[in-house]
Amino acid sequence: MVSRSRVVVAVSFFLLLVFAGEKAAAQAFKYVDENGRVHFTDNYARVPPKFRDQVEERKMSVRESPARESSSPSPSRREASGPGELDGLGRLLADALIFLAEEDGEPMTLTEKRAIEGWAADWGWAGLWASTISSLIIMGMVVHAFITDRKLWGVVNFVFGFTAIPYMFMYVEKPLAVRFGMFLGACSPVPVFFALFSRLVATV
Repeated sequence: MVSRSRVVVAVSFFLLLVFAGEKAAAQAFKYVDENGRVHFTDNYARVPPKFRDQVEERKMSVRESPARESSSPSPSRREASGPGELDGLGRLLADALIFLAEEDGEPMTLTEKRAIEGWAADWGWAGLWASTISSLIIMGMVVHAFITDRKLWGVVNFVFGFTAIPYMFMYVEKPLAVRFGMFLGACSPVPVFFALFSRLVATV
C-alpha cells in the first residue's frame, strides 16, 4: 500500500507551485448518462459512480473545450467546466502529490489518484492560502527569536515549524487574542490536509 507520509512532503513545495506554468495538456473524461446525453469533465471524482465503468479518457489542451459530439447534444458550460474541477494550479498540485506518493516506486491505484485530484479541485486554493499564512507566521517566529537573542529557539522553529506555536505563547508580547489568532493561522493547514487524508483513507 502507498505510504501516505509521502503526501505530506508536498506541503513544502506548495508555495513553489504558484509560480509554475500551466501544463500543456490535461485529461478529459467522457461518459454517457441513462438518457444518452454525453458529459465531459476533467475531474474523475465528479463522474457518478454508476457511469465510471464506461468512462473514456482523453487528452486535451488546457485551453481547449471538449469537442462537440455529432451523435448527441454538446454538454452545457456547467457540465463541461463545473465548479470543483481542476484548474491549472489544481492539476499541478495533484500531479506533485501523486509523484511524491509514488517516489518509492510503488504506483498508486487509479482510485487513489482520483481521490487526490478531487481533493486538489476542492481544496487546492484553500490549501495554498492556509500554507502561505502558516509559513509566514512560522518564519515570523524565527525572525522574532533571532532579534530577541533567542537563537536556539530560532533554529528550532525553522527546522521543526510546529515549535513556533508554544514559542509565540511564551515570548511574543502581544494580547492573548492576537496570539490566539496567530495560533489559528499557524494551524490553518491542518483541516485542509486532513480532508486529503480522509479522501485517501476512504479509498481503502
